[in-house]
Amino acid sequence: DAAAYDQMMFRDALKVGFFELQTALGQYRVFVGADKKSSSLSTLFAPLFLRFVECQTLLLAPICPHTCEHIWQKLCPHLEESRQATTVMRAKWPDAGSIDDSLIRSAQYLDDLMYRLRTGMIPKKSKKSDSAPPPSYKMAKVFICSELPDWQKVALNVLSESYDETTNSFPADLDKRVSSALPPELKKFMKKVMPFVGMVRDQTISKGSSALERSDRVDERSVIADNMDFICKQLGLEKIDIVEAASSVDVLDSERTHASDAVPGKPTFLFFT
Repeated sequence: DAAAYDQMMFRDALKVGFFELQTALGQYRVFVGADKKSSSLSTLFAPLFLRFVECQTLLLAPICPHTCEHIWQKLCPHLEESRQATTVMRAKWPDAGSIDDSLIRSAQYLDDLMYRLRTGMIPKKSKKSDSAPPPSYKMAKVFICSELPDWQKVALNVLSESYDETTNSFPADLDKRVSSALPPELKKFMKKVMPFVGMVRDQTISKGSSALERSDRVDERSVIADNMDFICKQLGLEKIDIVEAASSVDVLDSERTHASDAVPGKPTFLFFT
Protein backbone atom coordinates (compact mmCIF):
# COMPACT_ATOMS: atom_id res chain seq x y z
CA ASP A 1 0.00 0.00 0.00
CA ALA A 2 2.78 2.43 0.86
CA ALA A 3 4.34 1.85 -2.57
CA ALA A 4 0.95 2.40 -4.24
CA TYR A 5 0.51 5.72 -2.41
CA ASP A 6 4.05 6.81 -3.34
CA GLN A 7 3.19 6.27 -6.99
CA MET A 8 -0.24 7.94 -6.63
CA MET A 9 -1.91 4.63 -7.55
CA PHE A 10 -4.94 5.08 -5.32
CA ARG A 11 -6.99 2.36 -7.00
CA ASP A 12 -4.33 -0.24 -6.12
CA ALA A 13 -4.14 1.09 -2.56
CA LEU A 14 -7.91 0.78 -2.22
CA LYS A 15 -7.84 -2.73 -3.69
CA VAL A 16 -5.48 -3.95 -0.98
CA GLY A 17 -6.44 -1.66 1.89
CA PHE A 18 -10.17 -2.27 1.63
CA PHE A 19 -11.30 -5.08 -0.68
CA GLU A 20 -8.58 -7.65 -0.02
CA LEU A 21 -8.63 -7.02 3.73
CA GLN A 22 -12.41 -7.32 3.82
CA THR A 23 -12.14 -10.64 1.98
CA ALA A 24 -9.60 -11.84 4.54
CA LEU A 25 -11.90 -10.74 7.38
CA GLY A 26 -14.80 -12.64 5.81
CA GLN A 27 -12.70 -15.80 5.55
CA TYR A 28 -11.64 -15.45 9.19
CA ARG A 29 -15.24 -14.98 10.33
CA VAL A 30 -16.26 -18.14 8.50
CA PHE A 31 -13.38 -20.07 10.05
CA VAL A 32 -14.29 -19.08 13.64
CA GLY A 33 -18.04 -19.39 13.07
CA ALA A 34 -18.77 -15.66 13.34
CA ASP A 35 -20.46 -15.33 9.96
CA LYS A 36 -24.03 -16.37 10.78
CA LYS A 37 -25.47 -13.69 13.06
CA SER A 38 -24.32 -10.75 15.14
CA SER A 39 -24.38 -12.75 18.39
CA SER A 40 -21.65 -15.00 16.97
CA LEU A 41 -19.18 -12.10 16.87
CA SER A 42 -18.13 -13.06 20.39
CA THR A 43 -16.11 -15.89 18.82
CA LEU A 44 -13.72 -13.37 17.26
CA PHE A 45 -10.34 -13.04 18.95
CA ALA A 46 -10.60 -9.43 20.18
CA PRO A 47 -6.90 -8.43 19.98
CA LEU A 48 -6.67 -9.74 16.41
CA PHE A 49 -9.87 -7.96 15.36
CA LEU A 50 -8.67 -4.68 16.91
CA ARG A 51 -5.38 -5.02 15.05
CA PHE A 52 -7.33 -5.57 11.83
CA VAL A 53 -9.42 -2.42 12.37
CA GLU A 54 -6.30 -0.46 13.27
CA CYS A 55 -4.41 -1.52 10.14
CA GLN A 56 -7.33 -0.94 7.79
CA THR A 57 -8.02 2.47 9.30
CA LEU A 58 -4.40 3.53 8.80
CA LEU A 59 -4.26 2.14 5.26
CA LEU A 60 -7.39 4.02 4.20
CA ALA A 61 -6.65 7.28 6.03
CA PRO A 62 -4.96 8.96 3.04
CA ILE A 63 -8.06 8.29 0.92
CA CYS A 64 -10.90 8.95 3.38
CA PRO A 65 -9.31 10.85 6.31
CA HIS A 66 -12.52 12.09 7.94
CA THR A 67 -14.13 8.66 8.27
CA CYS A 68 -10.85 7.11 9.42
CA GLU A 69 -10.35 9.86 11.99
CA HIS A 70 -13.79 9.12 13.43
CA ILE A 71 -12.97 5.40 13.66
CA TRP A 72 -9.54 6.16 15.13
CA GLN A 73 -10.99 8.20 18.00
CA LYS A 74 -13.24 5.25 18.89
CA LEU A 75 -10.44 2.73 18.47
CA CYS A 76 -7.47 4.49 20.04
CA PRO A 77 -8.37 3.95 23.74
CA HIS A 78 -8.36 0.18 23.14
CA LEU A 79 -4.84 0.08 21.66
CA GLU A 80 -1.53 -0.40 23.41
CA GLU A 81 -0.07 2.86 24.63
CA SER A 82 2.84 2.62 22.19
CA ARG A 83 0.40 2.55 19.27
CA GLN A 84 -1.86 5.36 20.44
CA ALA A 85 -1.84 8.78 18.76
CA THR A 86 -3.94 11.91 19.20
CA THR A 87 -5.01 11.73 15.57
CA VAL A 88 -4.87 9.11 12.84
CA MET A 89 -2.63 11.44 10.85
CA ARG A 90 0.07 11.12 13.51
CA ALA A 91 -0.22 7.35 13.91
CA LYS A 92 2.57 5.08 12.70
CA TRP A 93 2.12 3.22 9.43
CA PRO A 94 1.34 -0.45 10.20
CA ASP A 95 4.26 -2.88 10.08
CA ALA A 96 3.38 -6.24 8.55
CA GLY A 97 6.32 -7.99 10.24
CA SER A 98 7.67 -11.29 8.99
CA ILE A 99 5.49 -13.30 6.62
CA ASP A 100 5.12 -17.06 7.00
CA ASP A 101 4.74 -18.22 3.39
CA SER A 102 3.96 -21.78 4.51
CA LEU A 103 0.87 -20.56 6.37
CA ILE A 104 -0.28 -18.62 3.32
CA ARG A 105 0.15 -21.68 1.10
CA SER A 106 -1.73 -23.83 3.63
CA ALA A 107 -4.60 -21.33 3.74
CA GLN A 108 -4.77 -21.21 -0.05
CA TYR A 109 -4.76 -25.00 -0.18
CA LEU A 110 -7.62 -25.16 2.35
CA ASP A 111 -9.65 -22.56 0.42
CA ASP A 112 -9.20 -24.48 -2.82
CA LEU A 113 -10.05 -27.79 -1.15
CA MET A 114 -13.24 -26.38 0.40
CA TYR A 115 -14.36 -24.99 -2.95
CA ARG A 116 -13.72 -28.28 -4.73
CA LEU A 117 -15.46 -30.29 -2.00
CA ARG A 118 -18.53 -28.03 -2.10
CA THR A 119 -18.64 -28.25 -5.88
CA GLY A 120 -18.24 -32.02 -5.73
CA MET A 121 -21.25 -32.34 -3.42
CA ILE A 122 -23.55 -30.68 -5.95
CA PRO A 123 -25.32 -33.44 -7.95
CA LYS A 124 -24.98 -33.35 -11.69
CA LYS A 125 -28.06 -32.09 -13.49
CA SER A 126 -30.34 -34.86 -14.65
CA LYS A 127 -32.19 -34.79 -17.95
CA LYS A 128 -35.26 -36.00 -16.12
CA SER A 129 -37.59 -33.26 -14.95
CA ASP A 130 -38.51 -35.20 -11.81
CA SER A 131 -34.93 -35.70 -10.64
CA ALA A 132 -34.43 -37.04 -7.12
CA PRO A 133 -33.46 -34.66 -4.28
CA PRO A 134 -29.70 -34.27 -3.68
CA PRO A 135 -28.20 -36.99 -1.46
CA SER A 136 -27.36 -36.21 2.15
CA TYR A 137 -23.70 -37.12 2.47
CA LYS A 138 -22.33 -38.19 5.84
CA MET A 139 -18.75 -39.11 5.01
CA ALA A 140 -16.00 -38.26 2.56
CA LYS A 141 -12.79 -39.97 1.54
CA VAL A 142 -10.00 -37.62 0.49
CA PHE A 143 -7.18 -39.16 -1.55
CA ILE A 144 -3.92 -37.25 -1.22
CA CYS A 145 -0.75 -37.77 -3.24
CA SER A 146 2.44 -37.25 -1.23
CA GLU A 147 4.88 -38.18 -3.98
CA LEU A 148 5.18 -36.63 -7.41
CA PRO A 149 3.75 -38.99 -10.05
CA ASP A 150 6.20 -40.20 -12.68
CA TRP A 151 4.73 -38.01 -15.41
CA GLN A 152 5.29 -34.90 -13.28
CA LYS A 153 8.89 -35.93 -12.59
CA VAL A 154 9.57 -36.29 -16.32
CA ALA A 155 7.92 -32.95 -17.08
CA LEU A 156 9.91 -31.17 -14.35
CA ASN A 157 13.18 -32.63 -15.62
CA VAL A 158 12.49 -31.31 -19.11
CA LEU A 159 11.44 -27.93 -17.74
CA SER A 160 14.62 -27.67 -15.66
CA GLU A 161 16.83 -28.60 -18.62
CA SER A 162 15.02 -26.22 -20.96
CA TYR A 163 14.90 -23.14 -18.73
CA ASP A 164 17.28 -20.32 -19.62
CA GLU A 165 17.86 -18.38 -16.40
CA THR A 166 19.73 -15.60 -18.23
CA THR A 167 16.75 -14.68 -20.40
CA ASN A 168 14.13 -16.08 -17.98
CA SER A 169 12.49 -18.00 -20.80
CA PHE A 170 11.72 -21.41 -22.25
CA PRO A 171 12.15 -22.58 -25.86
CA ALA A 172 9.18 -22.37 -28.21
CA ASP A 173 9.15 -26.15 -28.68
CA LEU A 174 8.83 -26.90 -24.94
CA ASP A 175 5.64 -28.93 -25.40
CA LYS A 176 7.28 -31.12 -28.03
CA ARG A 177 10.29 -31.71 -25.78
CA VAL A 178 8.07 -32.84 -22.93
CA SER A 179 6.00 -35.07 -25.20
CA SER A 180 9.13 -36.70 -26.63
CA ALA A 181 10.57 -37.34 -23.17
CA LEU A 182 7.50 -39.19 -21.91
CA PRO A 183 7.89 -42.97 -22.14
CA PRO A 184 5.04 -44.88 -23.84
CA GLU A 185 3.49 -46.02 -20.55
CA LEU A 186 3.05 -42.36 -19.48
CA LYS A 187 1.54 -41.07 -22.73
CA LYS A 188 -1.93 -41.75 -21.33
CA PHE A 189 -1.44 -38.84 -18.91
CA MET A 190 -0.91 -36.32 -21.72
CA LYS A 191 -4.11 -34.43 -20.87
CA LYS A 192 -2.69 -33.74 -17.41
CA VAL A 193 0.90 -33.15 -18.51
CA MET A 194 0.43 -30.11 -20.74
CA PRO A 195 -1.67 -28.03 -18.28
CA PHE A 196 0.91 -28.87 -15.60
CA VAL A 197 3.77 -27.80 -17.88
CA GLY A 198 2.00 -24.53 -18.66
CA MET A 199 1.39 -23.82 -14.97
CA VAL A 200 5.00 -24.48 -13.93
CA ARG A 201 6.33 -22.54 -16.91
CA ASP A 202 4.30 -19.46 -15.96
CA GLN A 203 5.27 -19.77 -12.28
CA THR A 204 8.95 -20.04 -13.22
CA ILE A 205 8.83 -16.94 -15.42
CA SER A 206 7.09 -15.10 -12.58
CA LYS A 207 9.08 -16.37 -9.57
CA GLY A 208 12.33 -17.69 -11.05
CA SER A 209 14.00 -21.10 -11.01
CA SER A 210 12.81 -21.84 -7.45
CA ALA A 211 9.40 -22.72 -8.95
CA LEU A 212 11.01 -25.72 -10.64
CA GLU A 213 12.10 -27.21 -7.33
CA ARG A 214 8.49 -27.67 -6.14
CA SER A 215 9.76 -27.19 -2.59
CA ASP A 216 6.72 -25.12 -1.65
CA ARG A 217 4.42 -28.11 -1.32
CA VAL A 218 1.89 -28.20 1.48
CA ASP A 219 1.67 -30.95 4.08
CA GLU A 220 -1.81 -31.90 2.91
CA ARG A 221 -2.49 -34.49 5.59
CA SER A 222 -1.66 -32.04 8.38
CA VAL A 223 -3.71 -29.20 6.89
CA ILE A 224 -6.79 -31.39 6.50
CA ALA A 225 -6.37 -33.06 9.90
CA ASP A 226 -5.81 -29.73 11.71
CA ASN A 227 -8.95 -28.27 10.13
CA MET A 228 -11.09 -31.40 10.25
CA ASP A 229 -13.77 -29.95 12.55
CA PHE A 230 -14.08 -26.83 10.41
CA ILE A 231 -14.38 -28.78 7.16
CA CYS A 232 -16.98 -31.19 8.56
CA LYS A 233 -19.03 -28.38 10.08
CA GLN A 234 -19.02 -26.32 6.89
CA LEU A 235 -19.99 -29.27 4.69
CA GLY A 236 -22.35 -31.01 7.10
CA LEU A 237 -20.24 -34.16 7.20
CA GLU A 238 -19.73 -36.47 10.16
CA LYS A 239 -16.39 -37.92 9.13
CA ILE A 240 -13.55 -37.48 6.65
CA ASP A 241 -10.96 -40.16 5.97
CA ILE A 242 -7.59 -39.04 4.63
CA VAL A 243 -6.14 -41.75 2.42
CA GLU A 244 -2.81 -41.96 0.61
CA ALA A 245 -3.73 -42.40 -3.05
CA ALA A 246 -0.90 -44.85 -3.69
CA SER A 247 -1.81 -47.10 -0.76
CA SER A 248 -2.49 -50.71 -1.69
CA VAL A 249 -4.29 -51.28 1.63
CA ASP A 250 -6.51 -48.24 2.27
CA VAL A 251 -7.70 -47.76 -1.31
CA LEU A 252 -10.36 -50.22 -2.39
CA ASP A 253 -10.27 -51.70 -5.88
CA SER A 254 -13.43 -49.78 -6.76
CA GLU A 255 -11.74 -46.52 -5.70
CA ARG A 256 -8.35 -47.03 -7.36
CA THR A 257 -9.17 -45.32 -10.66
CA HIS A 258 -10.52 -42.30 -8.82
CA ALA A 259 -7.58 -42.18 -6.40
CA SER A 260 -5.07 -42.34 -9.26
CA ASP A 261 -6.21 -38.90 -10.42
CA ALA A 262 -4.82 -37.27 -7.26
CA VAL A 263 -1.66 -35.20 -7.65
CA PRO A 264 0.28 -33.16 -5.06
CA GLY A 265 -1.83 -30.16 -4.10
CA LYS A 266 -4.94 -31.47 -5.87
CA PRO A 267 -6.51 -34.36 -3.94
CA THR A 268 -9.49 -36.27 -5.23
CA PHE A 269 -12.42 -37.36 -3.10
CA LEU A 270 -15.53 -39.50 -2.87
CA PHE A 271 -18.69 -38.91 -0.84
CA PHE A 272 -20.80 -41.50 0.96
CA THR A 273 -24.31 -41.32 2.39
